[in-house]
Amino acid sequence: MTVLNDLISVTISRETATVQRASFAVPCFIAAHTAFAERAKEYNSVAEVGADFTSTSNVYKAAQKYFAQDQGLDKIVVGRRHVPLVTLTPTVVNDAVYSFTLEGEAISFTADSSATAAEIVTGLKAAIVSAGITTITTGGTTTLTIAPSVSGTGYELKGLSANLSAANDAAVEEWADTITAVQNVNDTWFMLSTESHVDADVLDIAAAVEVLEKMYVFSSQASAVKTSSTSDIFSQVKALNYDNTFYIWNASADTNFIECAWVGYFGPQQPGSTHWCYKTLSGITADTLSSPEANYIKGKNGSTYESQIGGRDVVVGGKVSVGEWIDNIEGSYWLKARIQEGIWFQQINSKKISYTSKGTAVIEAEVRRAIAEGIQVGLLADSPAPIVSVPNVLNISAAVRATRVLPDATFTARFAGAIMYIDGITGTITA
Repeated sequence: MTVLNDLISVTISRETATVQRASFAVPCFIAAHTAFAERAKEYNSVAEVGADFTSTSNVYKAAQKYFAQDQGLDKIVVGRRHVPLVTLTPTVVNDAVYSFTLEGEAISFTADSSATAAEIVTGLKAAIVSAGITTITTGGTTTLTIAPSVSGTGYELKGLSANLSAANDAAVEEWADTITAVQNVNDTWFMLSTESHVDADVLDIAAAVEVLEKMYVFSSQASAVKTSSTSDIFSQVKALNYDNTFYIWNASADTNFIECAWVGYFGPQQPGSTHWCYKTLSGITADTLSSPEANYIKGKNGSTYESQIGGRDVVVGGKVSVGEWIDNIEGSYWLKARIQEGIWFQQINSKKISYTSKGTAVIEAEVRRAIAEGIQVGLLADSPAPIVSVPNVLNISAAVRATRVLPDATFTARFAGAIMYIDGITGTITA
């Protein structure tokens, strides 16, 4: 029989491929640990983190601060800095069970009624061999050392029984290498923090992040920060004029990871829509600072978390190392990503963007669309009206057109900014 396709042939090409939008709401926390062998893992809750890390670990403490802010944070990325060797020390108890999980295998040894440390270590070594684990090298007599058979490779060691204590050898890999290794596994994150607040580590991490389109936030409880010192870590980082690093002082920074609470509150919000201050952080004790102390910190482009300002504990500050506002830096990265994604969407869903006035109009439209979204979310101002300009293709040399590179597309827009300080309200009251 004759069908409609015989009479009217229609072919439809679906040019609707999607483009993944860069996320600015996913933070990353890097620590030296052996909770998993891969370089990065995503978690959607504190409970999920608790399945891999003890409640006393820095990762767990950081996760608590991230998720406690109730601002819609969906997930965090935990990165792993390589631990070259772990030493397990048994607490000798007769007839006790010593156990842990190694490379996904349950390892267990039960001591006898006259237990010794050597007996326990020997028994655990035998249990590892019996489990068929070949990726691990063990050593020690009264303590058990565990290291990867191939230097530098990841390994999983967790779930230690209470009668075993673990001590990690210091990580020796460069921070830039750690960050790159984490990115190679998971690069969805934007805001980075780490468990280390050591000055040398902070400087290395800040230098590594400065060449990335990401941001690094750390905290310090060093007393010199809130003085006239010029050698403290805030002063050192300020002197480097970094765009991508910002920092906050808190008296308990080394144990409460206030930077994670800060990111947990502001990170999930639309970039450019908030100025990263004047809000209360859950689970963080605010500081009572004298005016000179607060001014020293802010003079180093640092932020503070101060108690009872107008009856509220709030973050004050909101600048990056170079002195620019955090929301402007974050918003600039967001706008760049939206422009790139829009143009790439047109590229992959068109046969081609012609080197004609119609083609440049496509580019112009995507830039305008991103700017309009920036105005809508509060990053950019609508007055004066943004200006977008693309070149007349006939004014571009044939040699340049032959390269298929479009030069000299420009736009001008104004940050919406924020009113954070009010200076000079005056009034007159008459009878």
